[in-house]
Amino acid sequence: MKKILLASIVFLFSLPLVAQTTKPATKPIDPEIKELQDARDTIKATLKQKTSENSKDYNRITKLEGEKSKLKDQYDTAKKAKQQQKMDDIQAKLTQNAQDIKDLDKKLKEEDKEITQLEKDLKKAEKDLAAMKEKKKKEKEKK
Repeated sequence: MKKILLASIVFLFSLPLVAQTTKPATKPIDPEIKELQDARDTIKATLKQKTSENSKDYNRITKLEGEKSKLKDQYDTAKKAKQQQKMDDIQAKLTQNAQDIKDLDKKLKEEDKEITQLEKDLKKAEKDLAAMKEKKKKEKEKK
């Protein structure tokens, strides 16, 4: 019984060693294809980053618009109570909020243009990569 247990333990510990030493044979990647893949991957990563930033900005603008409506409600309440100092403070906050929304909206429009361009670039890169792979495949078939 001990021998079987010992043999199974040795076998289990030797499996990772065998798995590490036997790597599947990978065929070499053509440098042109590798370059196109790298370009595509770079564009993909940039697009992902820009999209993430864009969604954060959209969340921020939504928050600012919610804050704007709350400030308007507070302003109306202060106006009814005839509290001039509070009205002035809230009006200053409303003005700053409106400016922040305007600036963020401008930034979002620019980011949307960048994202659209990156999406076009990504499609082009994927198309170029597929064309290069097809070209290399046809060259191999001719040989």
